[in-house]
Amino acid sequence: MARRPLCAALTRMPAGNPVDYAWNEWEVQSYFNWADNAELARLSLLTGRANIALAIAICEWIEARFVPHGLDKRLSQYIDAGWAALIDRDYSEWIELEFPAWAGPVREPQLIAMGIINEAYYESDDNPEMAWRACYALNLARYVLPETADFEEWFAVIRTRLEASHSWQAEGGRKDDIFATEMDQGGPVAREVFDPDHAYDPSDARKLLSALVARLDRNNPYLHLPPGR
Repeated sequence: MARRPLCAALTRMPAGNPVDYAWNEWEVQSYFNWADNAELARLSLLTGRANIALAIAICEWIEARFVPHGLDKRLSQYIDAGWAALIDRDYSEWIELEFPAWAGPVREPQLIAMGIINEAYYESDDNPEMAWRACYALNLARYVLPETADFEEWFAVIRTRLEASHSWQAEGGRKDDIFATEMDQGGPVAREVFDPDHAYDPSDARKLLSALVARLDRNNPYLHLPPGR
């Protein structure tokens, strides 16, 4: 995998713990599709790209959870493409979620994680507030992780870092253009902001994202990079 570990806390996760949470095929929406009002309000102060990046970073925790239990490489590939799409959405692609093929408490959360990234980029016309996607990812992670103390400590630190670097206030406000085909989602957000041990300068975000993209597997079916990228 071209991605280095997201952060030290993730590597300490006891991912081998049994998958023993309840999983009802008829109630999967209740595991992630909601938001705590106070949490949503605070995350809404971040840029759209900051919330998308946060959702992807949280999906890396979900990815790590299932490494010992049957991780599907397509989740890892879609996460990679999701990071690339922070530079240009066309670097990734829309996917159709095939729930019958991903049934059960191990596979279906992986598909939902892919779906959260997919929705953020390609299916958000009726709800363009990206803080919802971060909330979906948070809810899912809190449900499937074997323990959440390290995760919650990481999230608290990361949220503060994002507020300092990639809130709308920090970036100078939303710059919507009435003639634009898409809402302004803010500036680039690099994966390094999600490592509390890594010094981060938001002015380096595009350079850091480009360096990550350069390391990604060109055989990834979800990754569509122009020649030379």
